[in-house]
Amino acid sequence: MTTEFDINAIDRGFIDNPYQTLKHLRETAPVHRNSDGSVFLTRHADIHAIYRDKSMLSDKVVAFGEKFGDSPLFEHHTTSLIFRDPPEHIIVRRLLSAVFSPRKLAEMQPLIENIVDGLLDHVEDLGQFDFVSEFAMELPTEIISFMLGIPPAHRQKLRGFSLSILARIIHEAA
Repeated sequence: MTTEFDINAIDRGFIDNPYQTLKHLRETAPVHRNSDGSVFLTRHADIHAIYRDKSMLSDKVVAFGEKFGDSPLFEHHTTSLIFRDPPEHIIVRRLLSAVFSPRKLAEMQPLIENIVDGLLDHVEDLGQFDFVSEFAMELPTEIISFMLGIPPAHRQKLRGFSLSILARIIHEAA
């Protein structure tokens, strides 16, 4: 199983249920080399060490330009906070951190509890449900939508747009 795994050639089975494969990789090959020479890390400590290592920073504009050309994905990848390296990432993260301060999060607690209660009411009515898709993936969408002022009727669009971007990334990586 471990030698067969390649993040660049994942199939629908892995997308639907990655947990057994990831557990096996963590236990047998936590630093797994893919067929193209890239490395797939599965342990938190290894990933944390890489994120803190400044020698691992890269010019994503060049890499994404080669991969995506002049496209909406290129623009997204080169302007999105998650794809930025310091110092830009730190500057934007500091601006956003005010929204996520302990005081602000405490103010949001009743809202989050209401969202959780609503999602639990929904899944209770289903009887049987998939926790990840019916609850865990809905919770951040609802909270972020509220924070951005997106009306409830349009919140699934945000989730749809996010999934479309991720699907395109996975497709391009394959």
